[in-house]
Amino acid sequence: MFDLYNNLISPFLVEWYIDIYKSTYGADTTYSDIILKFNSYLKMMINSTTFTVFSNIILTIGIVLVMFHFFSDIAEKAVDKQISTLMIGKSFGALFLTIFVLFHTKELFIFMLKMVESLNGELSVANRGTLAVSLFLSNETVQLLMSRCVAEYFSLWDILGYAITAIIIMLVSFGVQLYITYYAATRIIQLFVYYVFAPIGMSDMFENAPGGTINFHSPGMRYAKTILAIMLQLIVITVISQTFPIIAANVNAGYFKDHGDSTLSGTAENQASTSIVYPLTKMEYTDHYAPIRDLVIDGKNKISESLKKLSSAMGDDDNSDVESDETTTQKEKLKDSEIHKVTKVIRLSGKPNGSEGKKMVKEIEENSKYRMTIESTELFFNWCTGADGGKISLFIILMIVKVLMVFTSTKICNYITGVSI
Repeated sequence: MFDLYNNLISPFLVEWYIDIYKSTYGADTTYSDIILKFNSYLKMMINSTTFTVFSNIILTIGIVLVMFHFFSDIAEKAVDKQISTLMIGKSFGALFLTIFVLFHTKELFIFMLKMVESLNGELSVANRGTLAVSLFLSNETVQLLMSRCVAEYFSLWDILGYAITAIIIMLVSFGVQLYITYYAATRIIQLFVYYVFAPIGMSDMFENAPGGTINFHSPGMRYAKTILAIMLQLIVITVISQTFPIIAANVNAGYFKDHGDSTLSGTAENQASTSIVYPLTKMEYTDHYAPIRDLVIDGKNKISESLKKLSSAMGDDDNSDVESDETTTQKEKLKDSEIHKVTKVIRLSGKPNGSEGKKMVKEIEENSKYRMTIESTELFFNWCTGADGGKISLFIILMIVKVLMVFTSTKICNYITGVSI
């Protein structure tokens, strides 16, 4: 029964820890997927015949309203005795500019979508270290090797211990992803709705302030500024989502250096980019069958120890004397010929490493004896949660900071454009 339980829960446990690591140090694929899927769907929809007919109807209504507001503006100036060459010139200028914008709303909307999509792509490519984390850990072969190791060589207590340790982090990570998804999706939908009805919303650009100056609080101007605010928010969210992993990596660079590769050197940027892929480059797999009794009895992450970690993270002083030890599990007795680097099969780009890598991927999928080494799996799990509760607290703080950055930046965009959305 325990074997069945392990086989059922191990893929979920591996997926949890992969999500934790990707959420902290990987490129934000959740946001990228939203951008790409929404953009491709909207581009396809606005080019459809049905939508073209609908948009032409809205455009016709908008042109009629523009002409109505134009003549109303001229009449109002005549009543206020403000008729002059300058005033009439302003009205005609506003008329031509408004009509030009209304006839090119489709091109402007596609341009805005492409700009956000291009910015997201360029930032993802620029952050090669964070992109490698996402691509490598998303590879099915890597996940399969790790799941087999957990299912076959981790005791029930180990699995429960790791699950308890990760549950709070996973909930925080899920909450942040949900928040980013909500913000990105709602802003893209809002931008689309405002684009569809732009001919009507921007029709009144003629309302003048006292003295005949341009009134930036007119209905048409407010509508245009709202579109600008949404666009700015999308740009800011894109920058935060794709650059935040670099911030997290630099914050944790000291931790990685202390607990990982002692050869980390160079600038802080190089240390951070090296450290985030350290547990990935150290991943090793084997086809060796180890006696379970020698490996999982008194597994290092018991429930009690995991609870102590969480208690420490929550600030419980009663557990301050608990000593953390990342090397209490017995090492596997493997020969050099039985240990193989995962990166020899799967590159950090997530693709098979040449023709030999493709053959090995197929063999790994067909032969269940291949699995990640216990040391590699535990190293990866420990780098997700840290040696003690301090790392868990740091992760939660970083996720909260990410949410606050998105929330605050959107408010700043609203303040800059003078709207509330």
